[in-house]
Amino acid sequence: MCIHTDGRYVYTSVDMPKLQKDIRVQEILLAAMQEFLEKGYYQTSMESIARRAGVTKGGLYHHFKGKDEILLEANKKFGEPAEPIFSNLAQAAIAVEGLKNFIHDYLTYWAAHRKELYFFSLSMTKTMELPALSNYHAAASEGLIALLQSVYAKGIRQGNLKEHDARSSALALLSALNGSLAYISMNPTLAVDEVIARFRFMFVDALA
Repeated sequence: MCIHTDGRYVYTSVDMPKLQKDIRVQEILLAAMQEFLEKGYYQTSMESIARRAGVTKGGLYHHFKGKDEILLEANKKFGEPAEPIFSNLAQAAIAVEGLKNFIHDYLTYWAAHRKELYFFSLSMTKTMELPALSNYHAAASEGLIALLQSVYAKGIRQGNLKEHDARSSALALLSALNGSLAYISMNPTLAVDEVIARFRFMFVDALA
């Protein structure tokens, strides 16, 4: 077990080497994200990542084969904090409430994590060049679409949503949410609460 306190790590596990490796990898991924954001993908080097992370270039290559692998792992790592949002949606007893909460939580999370949002936007420019990254995002998107589709279908079964094509609603909602994130990233003054209210009406209330 590792407890993070006041910026320091306190180790309570006997598996110290593994904990130290995990923390080092997290530090490298954070350093890489900062380098990518400041310099762009092509201007970032393994040397600059190693320097910012406080490791040798050899130490960096011990954990990662190159920038492409670092970019892929950083995408996975910095999406992890948002996973409870999807779990809450899947576990919602009342589908329409789950959808409304999901719209709120998804948009407010990314609005509050603009740095991570910028990072993911930067990553999207590399998806056509990196099959592994493209496959990762494709699988993640399809998984979320399938989840949303199942919740819409549940809402229909519960009688809270009218009969309609659940997959079409899932595709439209996810597309609208991710499209709105681009505006959020470009416009810090965008009223997120207004977007949430309108999306709830369009993708939940209007289907009731």
